[in-house]
Amino acid sequence: MVLGIVVKARGKEVTEAELLEFCKDRLAAYQRPKRIEFYDSLPRTVYGKLDKKSVKKKYWEGRDRMI
Repeated sequence: MVLGIVVKARGKEVTEAELLEFCKDRLAAYQRPKRIEFYDSLPRTVYGKLDKKSVKKKYWEGRDRMI
């Protein structure tokens, strides 16, 4: 399942339905997110890069392995 994680820009409002519709027009069915979650900010490493392991950890809890 594809999950979209979005951080909204300041002063901008967008809904999950609007983003899913945007993706529907531009992506193949297997590429489109089935769900979108909104975050205030995403965790960063000490080098300023996105900490993908921290983001994925929430979704892989209780499973044997994390991709």
